[in-house]
Amino acid sequence: MPRKKRLTKEEISENWCYVCKDGGKLRLCDHLRCPKVYHSECVDKDESFLVAETKWTCNWHFCHVCGKTSKFYCLCCPSAVCKTCLYDAQFTVVRRNKGFCNSCLELAWLIETNKDVKSVGCNIDVNDPKTTDYLFNGYWQTIKQKEGLTSKNVILAYDRSKKEECNLQPPRWNNKRKRPNGKMPGKKEKASVKKLVQLQNRVDKATEIAGKGGYPLIMCFVIQIWTKQHTL
Repeated sequence: MPRKKRLTKEEISENWCYVCKDGGKLRLCDHLRCPKVYHSECVDKDESFLVAETKWTCNWHFCHVCGKTSKFYCLCCPSAVCKTCLYDAQFTVVRRNKGFCNSCLELAWLIETNKDVKSVGCNIDVNDPKTTDYLFNGYWQTIKQKEGLTSKNVILAYDRSKKEECNLQPPRWNNKRKRPNGKMPGKKEKASVKKLVQLQNRVDKATEIAGKGGYPLIMCFVIQIWTKQHTL
């Protein structure tokens, strides 16, 4: 059986600028088989950028936090992060090494849940061709089909990002993640974090029982004071 011909980089390239999601005169990123294309003005370049022979790599291949090589990529914009910065960045992984930055996740969630007001209070309009929301929606529908994603994937990712913002989940340690003093987190520090989470859960439970008359309220205060004395 003859081998299937591999498509060229130009054949797999996209037709819409990865920043503004509109068409026109575009330049293809030179990084390996990256299919992303851009307007010169969307990457702060002049018109000569479109025909320049020098190699150019788009921001999708660099961590927007530290500038190192990226590992996780936003599905709808050039935002990307490395493995070390993943948990410190506002980024939610959806499938393998693809996910959303916070702004793209909110827009995709609004579209998938048929809502029309952003968290900052302004409305979105995906039906007016003159708006950036309309262009984003068109691009998102294409990527959604290409990546095999569903509304459920987006809703679960959005819920998870909100829980992490509210600190409802215990810290997730990365082997390469460093503390502010530059040292790697040790076993004792990890154990202390885990213990603190357990203690906080006990405080919450005791407070709930006290509210029902099960514990004297003074016991809750004792537990809270002891917990604070054992914080990191």
